[in-house]
Amino acid sequence: QRGEGTNYLMKNILWGLRDEAFEEHAMNGSKSPCLSCGNKKRLYCEQCIELVGDTAALVPTVSLPVEVVVLRHPSEAKSKSTAAYVTIVSPEVNVVMYPDLGPSSAPPSGAELRGGSAKGGWPEAGPSVPEAGPSGTDTSGAGPDAAAETGSWEEETVLLFPSESSVTAAEVDWKKVKRVLAIDSTWITSNQILRDPRLAKVKRVKIADEQTTFWRYHAHSETCLSTAECIFHLVRQRTVVVEGSYSGQFDKLLFFYAHLYRAIQLWYLQNPHRSFVHKRNYIHYEKAAEEALRLGLPPPRRWGKGKG
Repeated sequence: QRGEGTNYLMKNILWGLRDEAFEEHAMNGSKSPCLSCGNKKRLYCEQCIELVGDTAALVPTVSLPVEVVVLRHPSEAKSKSTAAYVTIVSPEVNVVMYPDLGPSSAPPSGAELRGGSAKGGWPEAGPSVPEAGPSGTDTSGAGPDAAAETGSWEEETVLLFPSESSVTAAEVDWKKVKRVLAIDSTWITSNQILRDPRLAKVKRVKIADEQTTFWRYHAHSETCLSTAECIFHLVRQRTVVVEGSYSGQFDKLLFFYAHLYRAIQLWYLQNPHRSFVHKRNYIHYEKAAEEALRLGLPPPRRWGKGKG
């Protein structure tokens, strides 16, 4: 049985969230060079997490009530991550390369950046999280004042990750929380980040009772969500806790995710001879056919069922 948020996502976002001008541009537009790296891309550059060409004028901007810092493990392939989909539509979402912990936790004075932010750069000042040594000790040379700031950073931060110690959104005091850390990594490399002593005292929060709609196959549970889904569901659940209900104000956070979800559905509709290994009944052929007609793409006479 699907969770409330998953049902909402499938009904109102995956098949309902669209902009006709953007869909036309995505279908017929040409590639444009990324202003940062120069590589030609159709809609956005997944390496630099930047929109290209005329796409920016067609993409919505979504402001979130909390800062979201996506901690990407160095071994994670940027092209396979869904974090970019939410980063390019929300100024509150930033992707950083672990072991950095985000724009609100400036590196130690004089230290060399190891990765850095993929969007927006570092602020000139901000609460400092000491650099951890092998035993978890503070190697930054800072005194008690820095320790006090670290405690404040920990109290204002939650780590989005499912574990035995994780609590649900309903159990979090959101009045104190200013930022959410989300791990963008495989399950194996996630453990390396979780063992970071700087995160030892950060409260962990999990997504309750939701299932993935992501198109990339994995052998884990359906409750193992993509990064974009995790961020949306947490923001939605936080809104229900704080305001009593959710009225769709952050739906466009999944603007790109929904577009690509439909593109995957259309691809398999238009290529019925191609088989794939995925969840049973993942491809919704009837809905994909309706989408094809909407875009002026006649559906094939016969639909292939593949292995999905």
